[in-house]
Amino acid sequence: MQKHFLVLIAGFTGGIAFRSFFDFGAAFAFFLLALGIVLVAYFFLFHCKTDLLKSDFNKSSAVVFTGLFIIAAGAGILRFDYSENPTRMHALDAYLGRMIILEGIIADEPDVRTNHTKLVVETEQIVSGDETISVVTKILVIAERYPEFSYGDAVRLRGIPQKPPRAIEDDANGGRPFDYAAYLAKDGIYYEMYRPHMERLSFGGGPATKFIPRVLEGLGTGNPIQRALFSLKRAYLQKLGEMLPEPHAALAGGITVGAKEALGGELLDTFRTAGIIHVVVLSGYNIAIVARTFARGAFFLPRMAGIGFSAAGIILFALMTGAGATVVRASLMALIVLLAHATGRVAALTVALIAAAFLMLLHNPHILVFDPSFQLSFLATLGILYLAPRTERFFMWLPSALGIREAASATLATQVFVLPALVYMTGKFSIVSFAANLFILPLMPASMLFSFLSGALALVVPIISIPFSYIAWALLEYGLVVARLAASLPFAAISIPPISAWFFAGAYIILVGVFVWRAPFTSAE
Repeated sequence: MQKHFLVLIAGFTGGIAFRSFFDFGAAFAFFLLALGIVLVAYFFLFHCKTDLLKSDFNKSSAVVFTGLFIIAAGAGILRFDYSENPTRMHALDAYLGRMIILEGIIADEPDVRTNHTKLVVETEQIVSGDETISVVTKILVIAERYPEFSYGDAVRLRGIPQKPPRAIEDDANGGRPFDYAAYLAKDGIYYEMYRPHMERLSFGGGPATKFIPRVLEGLGTGNPIQRALFSLKRAYLQKLGEMLPEPHAALAGGITVGAKEALGGELLDTFRTAGIIHVVVLSGYNIAIVARTFARGAFFLPRMAGIGFSAAGIILFALMTGAGATVVRASLMALIVLLAHATGRVAALTVALIAAAFLMLLHNPHILVFDPSFQLSFLATLGILYLAPRTERFFMWLPSALGIREAASATLATQVFVLPALVYMTGKFSIVSFAANLFILPLMPASMLFSFLSGALALVVPIISIPFSYIAWALLEYGLVVARLAASLPFAAISIPPISAWFFAGAYIILVGVFVWRAPFTSAE
């Protein structure tokens, strides 16, 4: 039965992947559904003596497996089509290149950069004189650094909307063409506006006034839970800045709540060259490693208590970052790693991981191809589930205390599974990556803990956080020294020419075949 489950998931995923690049219309999807149904019907009509549940790969069962795969692929294509909202996708097409006035609310946490801020605005209406025209869509606003805006603010924009470019060349990914429009579309964002004149209409949904249209009253509330979490996160980061110098405060914010903006481009490039950018990038790559390390590192607690402690840490991390979709997905996969570690039932939890990924794709099919965070989270989790237990024997010479041996095996496992993806995405191969990770990741749990205590305790009684701040500074300084030293080595990273997507896909077909498909699905490890 599990093979039938995997065939259906593979077909659904394949359909989404196909539709991400090609659009042959809904008729093609219905053709696939009809073809698959015909194949399955043929099986039952002419080969009904074959026991489907035995999953014997003879000619008759191959027919039904093919039929199920095709049906699922058609369903995946239809799900992708259904996820696209033509009304929102084309809401502002008639106003492209024209100066307009838009009103709406800030629908996500502001992304603060060195000299500008990125804001996602959920538009409500266009203002034209005394008239208003209802327009509902999302627009990415590249605004001035000041004044500052917050999640939930009702705002008025005066600027020129435009469509995001389909392909851009970004230095961060080795100059490779990047489908920027599709990347934004995965979050329902279909337009951009550069440096508009901005006016705040209300702070988080205050009452209507003579300056605020009645239609916008209450719009600026946003999600009250997220608004509270974002406010707490801002206060926490502010206290970190008071307790730690730069760039230590920025690094502490990056490893605890994913706030990497204040690190600056030069330091981020250093982390990329050293192959440790995942430390401050909000993805499951670092969450999965830290989760498993925490589980073994809590040596002073009973085993299940240690697992509970680690799970609580992951949930707290998700809440502190605002519980956005990206970190929730990454945290869910990290929790699956913890369950595998606690129960040893890797086979059953692999099915759980695949089911979780399926539900994520069912909710938002665009993340399969256009969300690097989802891809890295899934691959890192697979690496820790299947490869980490096999690589730990190579690190028996390392001490097991504080999870150092565990961190080394998890580092190698994730490096192997995410390496093709990282090379394909960034165009860089970091030669020093494994060594840098090996030196930094064993101390990551302690760095995260003392950094968190520095900021969190400063919110209550600042003087209590002072000793923790000194420890956090020392740990963070160690990480910065390792990163700079690794990045400064000759040939620390080499540039890789653009790689064919077929090479990328082939690398993972081999990895899955070697480490996952041949592993037992019916017995625990």
